[in-house]
Amino acid sequence: MKALKVIGAIVGALVLAAGIFWFGWLRAPEGAEVCSNVIRVMSEDAGQKLPDKLKEELAKDCERQTRPPEFGRVPWVKRMKCYRDAKERKALEACDKAS
Repeated sequence: MKALKVIGAIVGALVLAAGIFWFGWLRAPEGAEVCSNVIRVMSEDAGQKLPDKLKEELAKDCERQTRPPEFGRVPWVKRMKCYRDAKERKALEACDKAS
């Protein structure tokens, strides 16, 4: 009986650790959130409202970039979080160089 409690505690701890790892390091922000920030930063950098055609192209390109890769998820998540948090164009460019 005591052995089952110990095994249960170990399994529970492993599941908890896996959950924390997933939500802390492997879960990327929503693609729409990332794309809207990239488009906002690009609009502010241009100093004017972007044409609708250019916004559509940016949205398509951003959507492709926000699909999770088959391999190398950790650097991709790091880059997506960087895009989401960028406040200016130089910060967006730094996201590409850092990952």
